[in-house]
Amino acid sequence: MSENAAPIERGGHGPAVILVHGFTGTPWELGPLVDAVSAAGFAVRAPLLPGHGTSPAALARATWDQWFTAVEQCVDDALAEHSRAIVIGFSLGSLLALTVGALRQHRGVIAIGALGTALQLPPFDQRALEIAERLGPFLPDINVPKFRGSDVRDPHAKRSNPAYATQPLRAAREILRGQRAARELLANITVPLLVVHGRADDTTPLSASLELVAACERASVEMEVLPRSAHLLGRDVESREVCERVLSFVRRVSQKVG
Repeated sequence: MSENAAPIERGGHGPAVILVHGFTGTPWELGPLVDAVSAAGFAVRAPLLPGHGTSPAALARATWDQWFTAVEQCVDDALAEHSRAIVIGFSLGSLLALTVGALRQHRGVIAIGALGTALQLPPFDQRALEIAERLGPFLPDINVPKFRGSDVRDPHAKRSNPAYATQPLRAAREILRGQRAARELLANITVPLLVVHGRADDTTPLSASLELVAACERASVEMEVLPRSAHLLGRDVESREVCERVLSFVRRVSQKVG
């Protein structure tokens, strides 16, 4: 496992902030956010999801249940130490943040964040995963290349991203389970919710964040659409704005609850 793929844990005061990376990615995706939140004095944890940071073959065997359990454990550990936590996820990580956050919102989770949420995928991708899901165990091991590389406009981030260059279809179809799990809980969310999306995102449509906002009618929702960013928000051309927006949200909700 490379240093860029390792989970991150930094000490600080509560509420602890848990940052969850996306599909095929690593905590590197959220590095600037980790630095910004940690520099402000908050405890930060960025877990490495099962199957990630090693090889596409390992990811092909990973499931939604394994990802959920890993994030659930990370949140519970943070709550045991700090009593309060804020869970923020990117892409696939947003589905995990929404589900775990919704289930822990009366047990210490005081806010949730969803960056480039994967609540929807582009129609062709969504349909392909639905077909793959119907094939069940008969689906062959297929790795779909990322022909255009990372969905990010910043050229340095595109070159430096340690994420897998292919996407195992067996694991990708688990995103559908995450979408369903999140949708079942969205109407129950009552804690503050931050939603951020890039207008140039080709991986998850803006309509995914609009659906999220509409479904969370009991939550106090803040939404921002970044005009120049693609999908990899934490590392893209407006990463500074993302860090400022997230840190402002973290400070505000922690002061309100505290």
